[in-house]
This record gives sequence, C-alpha cells and structure tokens, in this order.
Amino acid sequence: MRIRYVRRVLLILCFLVVSFIGMLFFPTRAIVVLQNDAIIYAFPESEGTFALKWVHSVEKEKWIEKFRVNNCQIFLQSTKFKTFGAGVPAITEQVIKQKNGWLVVDLHREIGSELVVRATEINHYKFIFKGKYYPMAASDAPYVIKTERVPFFAL
Repeated sequence: MRIRYVRRVLLILCFLVVSFIGMLFFPTRAIVVLQNDAIIYAFPESEGTFALKWVHSVEKEKWIEKFRVNNCQIFLQSTKFKTFGAGVPAITEQVIKQKNGWLVVDLHREIGSELVVRATEINHYKFIFKGKYYPMAASDAPYVIKTERVPFFAL
C-alpha cells in the first residue's frame, strides 16, 4: 500500500515537472522589440499597450506616443508633446488638449503589423511598458516593434 502511494506521488510530481517545462517552451503571443531579427525585449501581448518616448530632433522637446495592439495590428492611441514647431502640424482634425503642460492629441490611427523606429543619439528613445522604461540604444540598425509568438521563458 505504501509503495502504491509513493508511485502515485512520483507520477504526479513527474507530470507537474513535465507540464512546467512544457509551459516554459510553449509559444505565447507577445509584443516584441527586435533589432536585426534578434529579440531585444518581449512583453505579454495580453497587456496590449505600450509607449515610445523620445526627444524631437529639431524642437529638443520630449514626445510620448501611446500605442495599442489589437489582433496583431498596432494602433496609435495618442501623442503628446510640449510645443508646436518644425514637423508638427499646426492644423489637425483631432482636438488638441492641454494637460499638465503637455499638448495631447487622442487618435485612433492604424500603423499596421509592425512599427519601425530608428534611434539616434539625439533622440534618446525609450520603450515604455507598464510604466517601466526600456532604453533603445542609438544604432544604424532599426528597431522593429510587432507581435509574434515567443517561448514563455522569453517574456
């Protein structure tokens, strides 16, 4: 009777270990930041939103754009900046609101299945996910942001 109990416990433990290892390698959909096809960052797509922060190359002011992912498509939700200037449209269809010293434009613009970012030394790009900042170092190679299936352990 005791041997039967020990076998049952060992069988359950083996099942749990195999299940855990399988989950680590089971692919899950994620928002990924790639460079030269290598994953730099990966985040659960279920969270669905991220932002980019950078310094405008002409205005030398910070910009933040918020994005949403839906069915593998990226949508620009909003953009906020400090001043109007070169490259910033003075007239827009959307209402421009002022919030805490920022000019904010709420949008719903489809970007597509991927967003390409070229980070330079003067822009100081940062990827923002759940309030945490992830640097995007200046590089000749562009960053590509999209969704794809990655092993769970890559998150």
